[in-house]
Amino acid sequence: MVDQRQGPDRFGVEFKCGTAGHGLDALDFLTYPTLGKPKDKTTLMAKRKSIEERLRDYEHQYRELAVTLAATGYVWNGTVVRQMLTCGKKRCACHQDERRRHGPYAYWSTKVKGRTVSRLLNPAEANLYEEWIRNRRMLEKIQRRMLALSKKVALLMLRRQKSDEQTSGDR
Repeated sequence: MVDQRQGPDRFGVEFKCGTAGHGLDALDFLTYPTLGKPKDKTTLMAKRKSIEERLRDYEHQYRELAVTLAATGYVWNGTVVRQMLTCGKKRCACHQDERRRHGPYAYWSTKVKGRTVSRLLNPAEANLYEEWIRNRRMLEKIQRRMLALSKKVALLMLRRQKSDEQTSGDR
């Protein structure tokens, strides 16, 4: 079979196809130019970060998120929308030209007991609520990242515990 080797893609990963038979060796399929082609599977594993190093990295990332979380200000539920409206006067220019509509008017809306509640805001309220809503969205984003890191850490800690149990059982 002809070797159809391609250069590295935009992530620096080289894909290689065309090995003998229909099966692909995992080490031939993905080679990382920065690591060089591994001689065997143990060489590849030696190049990877240890569980302890990865746990330290995750802990560092988690602490950075906690610092960002601590700096987050007040939070507020709902959304603020600014709208340009037409009035009730038939001869007003706002009915003829979209650019001449009245406003912008700021409305805040949220769900209360399953129902949408809306309220017209003055400019000071709108600016304050928008800032606090941005803070809430940042808080939710940080929370999602912290949860994702926690899931990774849990898997690593369980894997480490399992390997510790196996090595202590071998003695």
